[in-house]
Amino acid sequence: MAGVDLGPPSSLSRPKMRTFQNSSEIFLLTQICLTSFGGHSTLEAKEVIRILEDAGIISCICGVGALMFYGAGRVSSNREICVPSQLKERAEALLKSEKYASSYISLPPWPFPSSASLSHTYTRFKAAAVSFYFVLVPLNNIHLPPLDSQIFDFLEANDHVSLADAIDGSDVSEEWGYQNLDLDGGIDLEWAEWKNSLILEHGGRAVFYDLCSTQYVDKRELWQSMVRRKGGRRGWTQPHELFATRFRLHGSPPPWLEESDAC
Repeated sequence: MAGVDLGPPSSLSRPKMRTFQNSSEIFLLTQICLTSFGGHSTLEAKEVIRILEDAGIISCICGVGALMFYGAGRVSSNREICVPSQLKERAEALLKSEKYASSYISLPPWPFPSSASLSHTYTRFKAAAVSFYFVLVPLNNIHLPPLDSQIFDFLEANDHVSLADAIDGSDVSEEWGYQNLDLDGGIDLEWAEWKNSLILEHGGRAVFYDLCSTQYVDKRELWQSMVRRKGGRRGWTQPHELFATRFRLHGSPPPWLEESDAC
């Protein structure tokens, strides 16, 4: 039986395909270009940071990648890399330059707004050789990687999902919050209103699930509520005899002190 001509594969999204045949049928084998460490894209993200820092642009992993560093069981198909706000355009121009034209492809922003997010306003990049996607995020719109800063930002942003992930991944105690976080007063409503204005400016839908909450919430009460419920967030696959939280076993070392392929 003759082989099937599949034509040239797309360099952006269509995987390469080859034909295989036996005596009666043809099999198509999809060759998925996985990123390093089984798809975690650790080395690819590290290379982008190296390129930026060699050009004098300080950068770091943020967003879901930072949560993974602190033990949260998150996955993401896109990496977020933080750069100083005033250097974001310079960083994008660098990655779009002729020097890196064969390494990175510039893509339009993601067309669908995410809840309380500006991710759909940023230029996306894809590595030319593998399925590695990333965006450059300005410093004024990220949650900073240090654990106390990250958890404090989630508190001030009233981001229950990320706050729960950070608490459960790091397994911090209620007392830790009293010692390391500023729990006086309410969440940052001025920041929420500023971010909402940008979301609406860039076409976000003017409905509650696309915007940050602007209702007053006491930070101390929010902290107590979230940290006291970390045991209750365990599922049936995480029995309390073995799991301290849904992400951590009893007695397990802090994940950020161990080598990991994930971040």
